[in-house]
Amino acid sequence: MMASDLIAFFAQYAQVFAAAWIALVIFVFGRSALFFFGKYVLKIKKGETTLQSRVVDEIKTPYTIMLLTMCLYYIEASLALLPAIDVPLGGSMTFVIVLFGVYIARKALHATITWYGAKDKRRLNIEQTALMSLKTLINFFIYATAAIIVLNQFGVEITPLLASLGIGGIAIALALQTTLSNYFAGVYIASDKTARIGDFIELEGITTAAGEPIQGYVERMTWRSVWIRTYTNNMIVVPNSKISESIIMNYDQPRQPMLFKIPVSVAYSSDLQKVEEVTLKVAKKVAKETGATVDEEEPYVRFTNFGESNIDFSVYLKIKRWDFRFLLKHAFIKELIKEYDKERIEISFPCTNIYMRAQTAAESGNEDGHPPKTQGDGA
Repeated sequence: MMASDLIAFFAQYAQVFAAAWIALVIFVFGRSALFFFGKYVLKIKKGETTLQSRVVDEIKTPYTIMLLTMCLYYIEASLALLPAIDVPLGGSMTFVIVLFGVYIARKALHATITWYGAKDKRRLNIEQTALMSLKTLINFFIYATAAIIVLNQFGVEITPLLASLGIGGIAIALALQTTLSNYFAGVYIASDKTARIGDFIELEGITTAAGEPIQGYVERMTWRSVWIRTYTNNMIVVPNSKISESIIMNYDQPRQPMLFKIPVSVAYSSDLQKVEEVTLKVAKKVAKETGATVDEEEPYVRFTNFGESNIDFSVYLKIKRWDFRFLLKHAFIKELIKEYDKERIEISFPCTNIYMRAQTAAESGNEDGHPPKTQGDGA
């Protein structure tokens, strides 16, 4: 009797059990898909913090709620529990799923940008303006796509709306041509990592109002311009579009230590072997006293040119930072002049030797020194 009653009960509610079972399968399959995607496709290990794991953690809760909502909607649609509102309920369900999709996309975007910045604080300072602007654009695109899907679901004609948006977009783009040019140039500079906050750069082809080349430290990078602080502590604001078209000399990339050259000249009568020894001695002494050079790198000398009054050569030192060159050169010149005077090494003044040869009477062809007469002189 009990078995027959149980069978009758299951037969009476078979459709309910089938709908519930299928909904459970959909939920388990959806959760399993997220788990296997994270573990085997993205290769996320337990306890590991990576960009992929951060994104999965962010979207896990809204994804689960969306699955539950879909399962409940499937049960209602299968059993026709509310037949009077099935049509508007379907549209509302689509609206809810789209909202969850928007929320999940925003969470994934937020996790990506947060991770990208937190991994390298310096990179965040460089690119945060461009990243925030890019985040705003992506959010706008997500919301616009969601709105189009929802309006289409409720039977609203979106073709005229898209045409109007296209025409309006063209008008706005033409009106904001310069602004958009600077914005996209800023995004390019940030993504290409041409310069970073704190880098010492020099721009070729762009000069100040006084005609001097623009060089200095990058202080700020915004969506419109780059702020450069010169070594005289003045601030130069350069639009991104001009920087993107300029050749940039970055003295801090790929590494901060750099080779610094100091040109020197000595007289032709100098003993070059002695000159090299004395110069290297001074360079090592100054490098040790100032602490401006890399300890592992020894200075060296290279003779380069036969000048008009002197033999030219250069002293090369590996300095830790570009701004150390002022102190190093200052100390080096003072010490070098002192040592050259002590060792009697001469740096000649610029001079030009003029050799004059008097023309003799014999060479001119006349004993009195006057030029010989020729036909037509009327003598």
